[in-house]
Amino acid sequence: MLDHEFHGKMVKEYSENQIAVIGEWIRKNIRPGRLINEYDSYAIKQLLEIDTGICMTNDAVKEAMFLAGFRPECSGDENWRFRILLVREINENPNPFFNWLMVEEYAEGTPEADFITDVSQDFRFPVFADHDIIRGYLENADAYEETLDAFERLWAEYEK
Repeated sequence: MLDHEFHGKMVKEYSENQIAVIGEWIRKNIRPGRLINEYDSYAIKQLLEIDTGICMTNDAVKEAMFLAGFRPECSGDENWRFRILLVREINENPNPFFNWLMVEEYAEGTPEADFITDVSQDFRFPVFADHDIIRGYLENADAYEETLDAFERLWAEYEK
């Protein structure tokens, strides 16, 4: 049986615009799946926050997923798990740098090409962020100096 104690908090705690952004993010990034995904409600909360900048509670994410039609596999747990596929709608992503990065071509094996490949596969990469947030993300992830240099070269080229 589902614990509905939290139900309705999302509507009270977030603006209509924020609720629309959250719903749109779920619609674009999460699909029904056959297997239970490794990303539980807390991990989804973190991804959603990175992408949208909206800081949500775990309960609000549970409610949003429930309202979007996703049912938890074990609703008694603190962090819910769902049968979902997590995808990334790169072509509709609003960050101009990220969009630019995804269409740039560099010779295979170059630091720039490696950086682009890593970013395209990193679901935690702050795709909606500006230079300073991306740089901070890379530094917090203990990126190699070569990776940081590649990012700076790519950012400088993007700004031209």
